[in-house]
Amino acid sequence: MPGSDRAIEVFARHGIKFILGTPSYSQPAWLWQKYPDTGATDKQGISYRFGTRQQMNLVNSHYIDVVRGIVTAMGEHYRDNQDVIGFSIDNEIGPEVEELWIGNLWLPRR
Repeated sequence: MPGSDRAIEVFARHGIKFILGTPSYSQPAWLWQKYPDTGATDKQGISYRFGTRQQMNLVNSHYIDVVRGIVTAMGEHYRDNQDVIGFSIDNEIGPEVEELWIGNLWLPRR
């Protein structure tokens, strides 16, 4: 993460702190290309196109493993950096995502 390290260092000299975004809200293109099954589908089973909002399949094992790895690496890398004050995992969980969580995670356990 040398590019981000440099940017944080430069801005920190001016008193600016950071909340870093993670690639969990909208997955990176390389993840979509490597694991097409990480894309979400609507109620009719139609796959979302890459680049649309919240196009990730939150219960897909590839998505979970890759995002967990990236978020963990970011946390470990910046854990002692006083200029990084937080991480944004997701800032607006919409109805599609809520339905996915409820339908695939919560309901089967009941």
